[in-house]
Amino acid sequence: MAITKSLEASTESLLTLISRSRTLLSSELQSAPKPTTDNPLDILHDIGSLTRAYTTKLSIAIRPPNIIQDAAARCVQDITQFIIPPLLAAVEMVSPVVYGITLRTAIIRAADNVLTALEEFAKEIPEICREGKSGGGRDRLASTGVVWQAADELIALRTKGLLGVVRDTTKLHMDMLKDASTELKEWLEESVDDEDGGPEGEGEGEGEEEDEGAFWDAPKKGLAKGDVESRTKVEVSLKKINLVTILLRAVTKRRLMGAGKLADVKRLDRIAELGKCVANLGDDVGMGYYEGDTDEAAGAQKKFEGKATELAELAIYADDGTEDSFSKWFRDCRVALSKND
Repeated sequence: MAITKSLEASTESLLTLISRSRTLLSSELQSAPKPTTDNPLDILHDIGSLTRAYTTKLSIAIRPPNIIQDAAARCVQDITQFIIPPLLAAVEMVSPVVYGITLRTAIIRAADNVLTALEEFAKEIPEICREGKSGGGRDRLASTGVVWQAADELIALRTKGLLGVVRDTTKLHMDMLKDASTELKEWLEESVDDEDGGPEGEGEGEGEEEDEGAFWDAPKKGLAKGDVESRTKVEVSLKKINLVTILLRAVTKRRLMGAGKLADVKRLDRIAELGKCVANLGDDVGMGYYEGDTDEAAGAQKKFEGKATELAELAIYADDGTEDSFSKWFRDCRVALSKND
């Protein structure tokens, strides 16, 4: 079956608009300077729901063998008119001052995911009409599901808000730090095993044989036999990483949910930023040891402790700036982070 000119033109117009819109999003779309009483999260929620509805109708219209191209063309035109422009307008309404940089970043990412999913689906329309199936390796229903998932992520942001997004990212960074701690602990234990009688260089040759060019799979340098000083430093680093993991869990439970949850936009944004910093620096600490560069590890450790201390300080006070039942724990954590052992 040949594709109609109407459907072909509508699809090309949609793809062009999506491409331009994604370029705008990637270039840090500026928030609207004019104040508005409209809640952009409500609008984004509605756009996500409409995206699901229009995509469902489009998927039905191009279902082989009974493809209804006129109906498909109308669906594509509706997406072009009622989804893409309002989506960009809603993103522009999200002021980082009012809604937070973290939430705005999450909204831009979710909006781009919706555009990407719609773009991939739209690219398959001509092939489905001509051949009765997609040539892209996945079927029509799978593509519909991808759009639905992206739309659902956009819809969920209204319920999450800034607090929910910061909570999700903090949990993610906590998991990253747990992984860094586990890897460093295993590396230290392997070094002890080697010292107790394991063949020198064991594992190194295996790693090279498996993949000499893979950076992440490259063999890690073990501690030199009898290097008590370096082993002590690694153990101290492990303690601090584990402590900060506990700190992130406490921040999540005491300042991002429950009675002590925060509402201040700047503090929430800073918590998200510091969570990301300590997760990345935790990896840097381990990498310094793995590469046999104790100076690099020490430098990363100092930065790591500084950011973690700032995070503990940020969590001491309740939302109104006064102390509450959780303040003492965060203050004690800050003191523990400043100790050298």
